[in-house]
Amino acid sequence: MAEDVQLSSNQTEKLLQFQDLTGIEDIERCRNILDNHNWDLEVATQVTLNMREGAPSVYRPLPRSPPPVVANPPDQRFVIYF
Repeated sequence: MAEDVQLSSNQTEKLLQFQDLTGIEDIERCRNILDNHNWDLEVATQVTLNMREGAPSVYRPLPRSPPPVVANPPDQRFVIYF
């Protein structure tokens, strides 16, 4: 499906830069990665290189749910580090 859509000159340039930076030869794979990152070359490159190294993404997704709120004040603890 993605191959049916024509790329702009800006997207084509980003695609070639991404391919050069990552060393990925499969042009469709590069296109899919960039598309998944809204054509943000920096983010797509960083995430791809981190995945290769086994490092966590520096663009960590937001947690699915917020931490629980303690509604009972006597159960609350304050910790101060010096």
